[in-house]
Amino acid sequence: MKEFIFKYKLLIFAAIVILHLAFKSYKCGDAGLWYDECFSVQLAEKSPDEIIRISMYDDPNPPLYGVLLHYWVNVFGDSETEVRTLSVFASSLAAGILFLLCLNFFNWQTSVFASLMFFTSNELYYYGLEARTYALIILFVLCSYYLFLSIIKRPTFIKAILFAVANACIFYSHFLACFVIIGEIILFPILALNGQIIANKNGNISFNIDIKKKLLLYLSVSGIVFTFFLWPWKDRTIFLLLEGGKAMWLAKPTYVDFKNCIYEFFNSKVLYQAHIYTAILFVLLLLTKRFREEDFNWKMILFALIIGPGLIYFNYFAANFTPIFLKRYILYSFLGFIFLYSYLFSMLRFPFLIKLGLFIILSGFSFSKLIYPRPPYYQYKEAVPFLKEAQKKGGTLIINDLPDVFSYYYDKNIFKIQAYNIKYAELLKHDVYIPFKSTWYQEEDFSMYHDIYYTRTFSGYYDPQENIAKQLEQKYKWVGDGPDYFGIKISHYINLNYKPK
Repeated sequence: MKEFIFKYKLLIFAAIVILHLAFKSYKCGDAGLWYDECFSVQLAEKSPDEIIRISMYDDPNPPLYGVLLHYWVNVFGDSETEVRTLSVFASSLAAGILFLLCLNFFNWQTSVFASLMFFTSNELYYYGLEARTYALIILFVLCSYYLFLSIIKRPTFIKAILFAVANACIFYSHFLACFVIIGEIILFPILALNGQIIANKNGNISFNIDIKKKLLLYLSVSGIVFTFFLWPWKDRTIFLLLEGGKAMWLAKPTYVDFKNCIYEFFNSKVLYQAHIYTAILFVLLLLTKRFREEDFNWKMILFALIIGPGLIYFNYFAANFTPIFLKRYILYSFLGFIFLYSYLFSMLRFPFLIKLGLFIILSGFSFSKLIYPRPPYYQYKEAVPFLKEAQKKGGTLIINDLPDVFSYYYDKNIFKIQAYNIKYAELLKHDVYIPFKSTWYQEEDFSMYHDIYYTRTFSGYYDPQENIAKQLEQKYKWVGDGPDYFGIKISHYINLNYKPK
């Protein structure tokens, strides 16, 4: 098996990429777009210069994904499937790079186990389809780790330049993903030092700081190139570090938030516990040489610990000062758990087929928790055609609180209008009203409409007691609620004082 994997590693890499492409492409456009994805499509409609300008002055998100999606949409189109395939491609390529990374820097068994964990992760699958930057982050982070370990193993000038480019791509994909670079800085002295740091010779204690000069030189070059890429963004970065946290909509995370995030990384609380308890058992077994493979390397354990649990805890700690803790923001840290568990499993001195059988069983339980195909966030893709059909009889008003997603399915030409005031005016021409004020239901006159469909997406957040619906019921005759579209509530009213235009 070992010889087969090394001999055909490039074919296996291609097979993994193709498998992920096929698996993730299946019905990837069936679930309608949600708000953030519509924002991505709107951003992609702009020119690259405008995308960069918006990122520099208005949007805290870096511009790389928007620029790439701009060219992607121009070539393939802007349907749900077409805008998501950029993420599908990035996630599939990331799966192949994960395999090569584990094969070249851990061992061949780790490459098998890690590939299984990556494939059966519900979160990696979900964000591998989303038309946002998160799949690209996973790809660039894996490229960065691959080049980081490769430079330490055998430094070259080309690797140093590519390492700088990979980290610059991380930076321009999402600022919070730069925790990865902090992890690499911490790991460098651990992985790069040769031999023991503290030596005891004839009772004399000495420090042994032995790092290859060539490695230091090339990493210095990489740091200079990385700084060169970041320099145009230095003022924006400083501003976001000092002021950006004040604009974050997130709340300070609780320990419950932290635990739920970890549970979801492993597809469920039970599977998380299964992985953690068995990992502890593996560590206890590996402490005994009898059950440990001879090429066991504690440095790789530290690598996985720091880029996995270490970065999650670091982000959680930082989120106590500025609210930045969100599952999708730290999804890249799950890679560390994958490396850690897979490597521990591989280092047990048991026949590979036995280990593979046990791992497949565990992966089977994990796969059973995977929600496939991707579920919708809300079903505007189905709700809008129903509402458009209701408008055909005339005298029908639609009230909606999510104009971007609504207009994407209602009329693409309206969706592409950039100015909000023009977009809202255009929707109103089509008898679609977008509330601006919280008191709109008291102030607006809808007497020229016979049927009113009050559709809301975030009523549970903005109006959990349904006070607006109750107020409308006092002015108009309530017919009923429905149909039941996931994430959307529709209430139908009839105006008994209808005055045709």
